[in-house]
Amino acid sequence: MRTRSAVAVAVCLAVLSGCTSTVIGSPTAQGAGGGESGGTPDRPAGPPKPPRPVIQLGDQFPIKDWKEAGAPFDPCSTLKWEDFPDAMRGTSAPKSQQVEPTFAYTLQCTFDNSGKISFNPDGPSAPQGKTIFMVDVLWGPELSPASVKNGTPVTIAGKAGSQRESTFGAAKEPYCSVVMPLSKGGAGIEVRNGRFSDKGGACDVAKGLMEKLLSRVQ
Repeated sequence: MRTRSAVAVAVCLAVLSGCTSTVIGSPTAQGAGGGESGGTPDRPAGPPKPPRPVIQLGDQFPIKDWKEAGAPFDPCSTLKWEDFPDAMRGTSAPKSQQVEPTFAYTLQCTFDNSGKISFNPDGPSAPQGKTIFMVDVLWGPELSPASVKNGTPVTIAGKAGSQRESTFGAAKEPYCSVVMPLSKGGAGIEVRNGRFSDKGGACDVAKGLMEKLLSRVQ
């Protein structure tokens, strides 16, 4: 077995958030027309081809400031690690994520306290064991309990919302989505809790955090 650091993967409702990476034009195999236009005995080589531009993936979905988006709260600062159960608290700063305009929400912030992922080089390529602990805080002007597919009713702080409990990934890590209405738009909490599943259920964590969020946001 060999281990490597966990890659932060933000999961929201039924989709993954966009990742940012730089891709330079793929290299061309020898003899297939690389940096110069190839010549023939009847035709001399042409001028060198211009370099391919660097493509920045994800720039089409810039991260919005919460005030710019018109949200009633900041998904990255309204909740803090101190609001999490003791055994699940992390130290890394929460990170805003890119959100595609087709998603049900506009803002997404990820709290990540995942452990190391183990891989068996001689076995399946899927990660071995349950090591992810990740919480996404969401907001959107159109986000509502109806946004949770196959959700079940839940009441938190006197408000009627929706939740869905399931599993995520090959390791079937416990996963839960909770969405509640606000005076403006809706808020969502999503929890993927493989690492600390023996310390508390994903929906228990999601509902506890949502209750604290609702006590600070109308």
